[in-house]
Amino acid sequence: MVRLGDVCDILNGYAFKSEEYSDSGFRIIRISNVQKGYVEDTTPVFYPEDNPIVNKYELFENDLLLSLTGNVGRVALLEKEFLPAALNQRVACLRPKKGTAVRTKYLFHILNSDAFEKACILSSKGLAQKNMSTEWLKDYLIPLPSLEKQDEISETLNKVDELISLRKKQLQKLDDLVKARFVEMFGEEIKCGLPLKECCIDVRGGGTPSMQHPEYYGGNVPFIKSGDVRGDAVFSGTLWLTDKAIEETTAKYVPQGSVLVVNRSAALLREFRAAIALRPVVINQDIKAFIPKNNYTSEYLLWAIKIQAQLLLTKVTTVLTSHIDLKDLLELRIADVSIKRQKEFSSFVAQVDKSKLAIQQGLNRLEQMKQALMQKYFG
Repeated sequence: MVRLGDVCDILNGYAFKSEEYSDSGFRIIRISNVQKGYVEDTTPVFYPEDNPIVNKYELFENDLLLSLTGNVGRVALLEKEFLPAALNQRVACLRPKKGTAVRTKYLFHILNSDAFEKACILSSKGLAQKNMSTEWLKDYLIPLPSLEKQDEISETLNKVDELISLRKKQLQKLDDLVKARFVEMFGEEIKCGLPLKECCIDVRGGGTPSMQHPEYYGGNVPFIKSGDVRGDAVFSGTLWLTDKAIEETTAKYVPQGSVLVVNRSAALLREFRAAIALRPVVINQDIKAFIPKNNYTSEYLLWAIKIQAQLLLTKVTTVLTSHIDLKDLLELRIADVSIKRQKEFSSFVAQVDKSKLAIQQGLNRLEQMKQALMQKYFG
């Protein structure tokens, strides 16, 4: 076991002044760009290339970038397409020291483990804005086997990552197929459709029971947070509530078949999320539940919303966190088509879902395999 600071140089970013931003020059890598495993180009910000401070913080291909605040512990490998670049003060750069027997790819996999992310979060508890200390980072211990073993571990994990990526692409292609079918059947009628609010019996928000009451948690009531809304359907989340929570707090069920739309989340900077509740569930305050009228199927309403995801993402605003105004959702146009045509579309979705289920099960097995390997290699 070695200290991370003994094998890596850990460089802090710089507090670039927003009034000096420009349309070209050095790209500034900000905390919103650092996702788990990759750098995402979310509204690039540039700093004048002729500013002397930039060269001091220049980045290079294959540098490891680490978020120090907010979602602490997220690590990304910098790719050539993002260069030239520099860091802001909320992101650190980890670069293997010259002469040390450590591979960048091996470090990348260690720092993308759940164990490392959890350790980062624990290290930041109680600190303002969940800031992680770079001094703590330098003292973090990592296993350092031979270079041959590092290469073997990296190769194995790279292969699993490639298979996971392939499965995700297959799921995306099936989603694209459903979107294409929706446009083929209803595309011309969207513009003259009804507002979403007129297609629903009710629209409900949610809430989170106080964590200071442990008796509210650990029951058999599925509690859905924004992070649980993935894919086209949701059955349960990572937390479960008790009946006592339902009786004593504002947390209430939304019915099976409700269309759940995430309208507040940092993830809205990257993607739009919506899914059908496959059973009665309780939702938190970051989600809105749209309960369809009898003349609308859940599948049709879901895809009538999802087909306009890009439009909704243009309406995302950020104050404390990124959100879509409820008014913009309620006014979304939904094509008013016969229930017979909706059911034809729902039947098509059901057929595609059978294929998606098989792929998703394979993806789940791969992700479980990766977790087992990460535990084996890194503990």
